Amino acid sequence: MPPKSDLICDPDEIFDRAAISAAIIDACAAAKEQPEDDTALRATVVDILSPARDAGMERIAAAFTDAPFKSRPTIHAYAWLTDCLVACTFHVASTAMNPLAKATPAERLSLLAVGGYGRGDMAPGSDVDLLFLTPDKSGSKLGAKANSKTNPWAESVIESMLYMLWDLHLKVGHSSRTVKDCLRLGREDYTIRTALLEQRHLVGNAKLATELRNTLRNTSSSAQSATSPKPSSPSVTPATSNRASATSSNPMSKKAKAACATCNRSTGSPNISMTCVTCATS
Repeated sequence: MPPKSDLICDPDEIFDRAAISAAIIDACAAAKEQPEDDTALRATVVDILSPARDAGMERIAAAFTDAPFKSRPTIHAYAWLTDCLVACTFHVASTAMNPLAKATPAERLSLLAVGGYGRGDMAPGSDVDLLFLTPDKSGSKLGAKANSKTNPWAESVIESMLYMLWDLHLKVGHSSRTVKDCLRLGREDYTIRTALLEQRHLVGNAKLATELRNTLRNTSSSAQSATSPKPSSPSVTPATSNRASATSSNPMSKKAKAACATCNRSTGSPNISMTCVTCATS
């Protein structure tokens, strides 16, 4: 998860990845002595990340004060700080709190940012909109409302992670879906469909995220092809033909000029009772 190149200050000034990762690894190692109690580890991780978040917010604010016209690098910096917090909590929840000896194909989980967070545009108080993506149930049809209940391991990871994010006072909006859930719900609700267009993979299983992105792209292309208007025929339509006939037969049109009552020359006027200039002066 590399940072964008246009952050308002150095990424490690916003979030010291090396130091914070080392502290979290030590906390996870110490927590192995009490594997049944995740509360202590959760509190320790929050104690590590909370001051790191505050320091990152202050650093971004100070950089923006020095360069108040760099608004886009600033909102990208806030998104980068949030990415780091989300990635750290995901790592702790999936490896330390809910470890798997050997993951099965059903026990896969991908975490994506959606909406404005998916674009990488965030203000200090923006919502953190997350999509927890899990594998589709085998044998379920694309349009069917099949039972897509999240597997127990993924549910535990999501729950553990959300508690840490809430303890960090982040405003989290989240959903847990399969790829087929995303397609079905996107057809039913345009706000969901719009949010999915701005999805961005953060951490977790990358193949699931790629599957969703490719499926959305293919579905959108198919829908666009089906609804594209056919090219119009070059032949003259009845309406056009009628207009042409009406123009040629209309005595008020430019082509239907009246003749002089005396000499029968064109008067240049649609008024059929008008006499030409020559006859009028003779």
